[in-house]
Amino acid sequence: MIFGYARVSTAEQKLETQIELLKQQGCEKIYTDIASGVREDRKGLNEMLSFLREGDVVIVYKTDRIFRSLKNMIELIEFFNQKGVFFKSISNPLLIRLLPMENLSFRFLEQWLSLKEISSVKERKQESKGQGEERNSSEDPKE
Repeated sequence: MIFGYARVSTAEQKLETQIELLKQQGCEKIYTDIASGVREDRKGLNEMLSFLREGDVVIVYKTDRIFRSLKNMIELIEFFNQKGVFFKSISNPLLIRLLPMENLSFRFLEQWLSLKEISSVKERKQESKGQGEERNSSEDPKE
């Protein structure tokens, strides 16, 4: 069976785009969560994981939708390996193919780089926000 997993962090964000992309990939059952990626208690993900059987496929839009951290990524990949489950990320189709989790070191590196990019984006946003505040505070309204 082909399972999809979609997640957004807040109720203001919409799941529809991810769900539509997962349907286009042939997902027969799609599990969803509205929860921060760092939360461990993602009901939809946990339910999906409990139903997985050998030969099943898990598809996500982006790897950051399912993996919370590098440690979590390693744990889930190991879980998929033990179950004989295939994994695919729509946004990284050339790097994560619809194959058993062989060549784990290559996939591990790709996932780590994806998570690193997320962290870099957050840092850049914080830096640009800080620069804007500095500019505003350096302007003397009396002049």
